[in-house]
Order: sequence, then C-alpha cells, then structure tokens
Amino acid sequence: MIKTSGTGTSATTTIQNPFGGNVTIDGSPLKSGDTDGAFRITYEGLSKEACVTLATGDWGSGQSSVLIAMVAAEDASTAHTTADAAYVTTTDGTAAASDGAASVAVPSGTNVKTSMPIANAVKSCSETTNAVVWKYY
Repeated sequence: MIKTSGTGTSATTTIQNPFGGNVTIDGSPLKSGDTDGAFRITYEGLSKEACVTLATGDWGSGQSSVLIAMVAAEDASTAHTTADAAYVTTTDGTAAASDGAASVAVPSGTNVKTSMPIANAVKSCSETTNAVVWKYY
C-alpha cells in the first residue's frame, strides 16, 4: 500500500507491505569496495510465519534472476548488514552471515542456495517482528 501524507513539497510517501511493515528500496554494494551498484528491497514488520514464508520462496535460483542474495533476520539493521556483505561473487550462502541472527541464501551458493531451507528461516525469523531483504543487481 502506498500512503501519502501532507501536500506539495512537504508531502511524504511511504510504502507498506501487506503485513503492515515498511518497504524500503535503497542502494547496496555490488562488489567489495563499492558503495552501491546493487539495490535491496526490505520488508519489515513481518510475523514469524510471514518471514519464513517469504524467506523460503524461490525468488530466483539462477544467475539470470539477478538476485545476489536473500536474507532473513530478526530486524532490518541486521538484514541490511548481512545483505551488504553479499556480493555478485559470493558463492557460499553462509559467507555473508555474521552470526546466527541472519540467514543468507544465494542463487549460485555452494552451501545455502535459494530457496532458503526452512530450518534456516525458522532460526532467523524468531522475533515477534522480523525482516526479509532481497538484494539484486
């Protein structure tokens, strides 16, 4: 849902996902040393069930999907940090994860490929509200 409040130059627009949380789209590093070049889509405010469902969906399992990584985490900050550490050259789905608070799946992964295994998603979507990030180039 897109909501606009205010008028004219003071108007602000926010996007909410179907679960009531915010949706953000912003830049992210494409490769180590970049400041952007890729983008990430973040769904916040997800229930455990919604987080696991989104995290275990097939969002692209080949290079042609332009998906770099998909991250499930207990909050957007953790998900962003983890997604930012995943690059086009990341082949190990655990390489970008700094701790157990986030699970990563990468299309060309040698360890954790997309779709994310349910056990990984359940572990990372353990809070009352959670976040999922998709990073594309």
